[in-house]
Amino acid sequence: MSVIERLEEWKSEFNPLYQKEFNTSSTSLAEKEDLFIITITGNVRVISKVHQIKITKFFPTHSNTNQEYLKGDLYNLNKLLDWMEQNFQFQLDEIISKIDL
Repeated sequence: MSVIERLEEWKSEFNPLYQKEFNTSSTSLAEKEDLFIITITGNVRVISKVHQIKITKFFPTHSNTNQEYLKGDLYNLNKLLDWMEQNFQFQLDEIISKIDL
């Protein structure tokens, strides 16, 4: 599995709370590097107010040109995706905790 295949798989995993997307940046930070821009966006309606939660992270990788990096990159990517989803949940919990019922 490549980094882009993992991102495609992650994107296709349905979650009703938010949308998942990623893009490849047209510029990179280093030579022979791919830079992915990964975003989770959700709009949460609480009573009559809409709150937007948007989390964007960058993921640089050399594994597309050097397979020696692939195992570590996939490990780090999975950790990043898990963190992003947990961060979304924490922000959602924070919004919900401020509701006076």
